[in-house]
Amino acid sequence: VLVAVLPGPDAPDASSMGRPVTSFSTMAPWAIGLVIVSGSFQAWRQVGSFGALTSTDYGTILIIKLVVFAVLMIVAWMSRTALRDRITLAEDSAPEDEHGTPLAPAEVDRVDRYLAGRLRRLVAVEVILAVAIFGVTAVLVNAQPARTEETEPFTEIVDIEVVMFDILVTPATAGLNDIHATTLTHAGAQRDVLEMSMELSL
Repeated sequence: VLVAVLPGPDAPDASSMGRPVTSFSTMAPWAIGLVIVSGSFQAWRQVGSFGALTSTDYGTILIIKLVVFAVLMIVAWMSRTALRDRITLAEDSAPEDEHGTPLAPAEVDRVDRYLAGRLRRLVAVEVILAVAIFGVTAVLVNAQPARTEETEPFTEIVDIEVVMFDILVTPATAGLNDIHATTLTHAGAQRDVLEMSMELSL
């Protein structure tokens, strides 16, 4: 598509792009489907639940990527339509308007220039969106996976003046949890105590 919309004397004629565009149009849905299937599998491995998708940084970044990808697919479909319209116009020996009236050569040239300009703008938007997806993906691969972030243990330091408690709760989710309490001095060193009791409340 980029080659088909390049301006200048080296740009290919629209009528010569029929076969390549047809071949690409046949392969594109399969390629997009493969990207969607593999991406969905990877997203499930990293997220694991709908709750993690909406409550973690990883999930938020993933949603942004999916929205940008969806917009890219819409713009790509519009580009494909504009390109096919231009090819159809170039291959038609007697083009007509929507009312069946033959188009004059000047009108055909005007329509072709309009479609070419529209196609260039749409492809430019596609490129920008593709770069945005690469940028979001770069952020995503460096983010903590939602599955890990959601099950991160709870830690808290409790200071009761004479001693500090380092509280660790794992896995900090609904159900069975392990609670560890370590007594510390105010300098951060472990402190031995003769007896300790703990009360939990919601």
